[in-house]
Amino acid sequence: MNTTLDFSYIPNLIIDSAMIAMLVSLFISYLTLPFYFYVHNLKKHKEKNLPIVKFFYKAVKLSYFVFIVLAIVLFFCISRESNSTKAHLGIQNDENLMKIVAVFTLFLIYILHILQQTFHLLLFSLAIMSYLKYQFPYDFLYSQNYISKYVRNFNVFFVLKDFVCSAILVLHFEKLLGNELMNITSGFYLVLYIAVNMFICLLTPFINISIITGMKKNRHLHSQQHIYIQKYMFIQSIMVLFFKIITVTISIPIFFDEGSVLFVSSMSIVDFMAMPLVIQLSYLRCNLNELYNLFTSFNCCKFLKIVFGRVDATVHPILPHVAFSIT
Repeated sequence: MNTTLDFSYIPNLIIDSAMIAMLVSLFISYLTLPFYFYVHNLKKHKEKNLPIVKFFYKAVKLSYFVFIVLAIVLFFCISRESNSTKAHLGIQNDENLMKIVAVFTLFLIYILHILQQTFHLLLFSLAIMSYLKYQFPYDFLYSQNYISKYVRNFNVFFVLKDFVCSAILVLHFEKLLGNELMNITSGFYLVLYIAVNMFICLLTPFINISIITGMKKNRHLHSQQHIYIQKYMFIQSIMVLFFKIITVTISIPIFFDEGSVLFVSSMSIVDFMAMPLVIQLSYLRCNLNELYNLFTSFNCCKFLKIVFGRVDATVHPILPHVAFSIT
């Protein structure tokens, strides 16, 4: 009797497992959000001169704001399709309104698309600069405005890249450009996207490992703030790599079945859904003492007060300014 093993179910099993992992991650993301706000607000006086922490905090708030708005838009669209709802509200079909809603939704998704790419490139750039500081005797201390300048420049770069590629695509559809230039543009965009969203995410943790190893050998030469920031970025890079494995597992089959457009779309969606969780969990991991103190002497009123930012001076003493560098 000739029997053969059938492994054709394995690709679907891997994709389904990755999807379940993303759903669990979303649940954990919303579950840990209040604790992230709690710890951040608890330490905001101490970390007010740490621009990296402030940027990540703003990124988390912006992400959840967009998530909430998208949920409202989705609810609006579903309600609008309901005949009973339309009859009750007296709403008639209005294609122009739906076009406005669609454009607004795409704009919000595009904001997250740019934000998650900036997040990846920022982590990689800071890791490179930190590594160079350890390898070469140069002083890379910079002001608080450096992070905001990096973020602004990265955002402009990604927007211009998308604008140029979109313009070439429109000209191609209008028969003003040939297929050759269109193919070159598509290939360039895909290679650049994969480089930013896959390759540098793979390299960043290994760069940070060498930095962390060097810091442990010369721990006495570094301040607690420098060690804290480097540990924060290292944990983030490890978590980004973990979620990137999930993203690639979901997106690669789409690339071979549906093409590069849906591949980029699916990867971006998973990435900007995972980004807030990466920031939250890495930050909480670096502040386990605050969480331990919270759970050992939990006070609901105090917890909610700090979560919503109503912190008084008795909770947060004003600390001296912290000198910040990339290490």
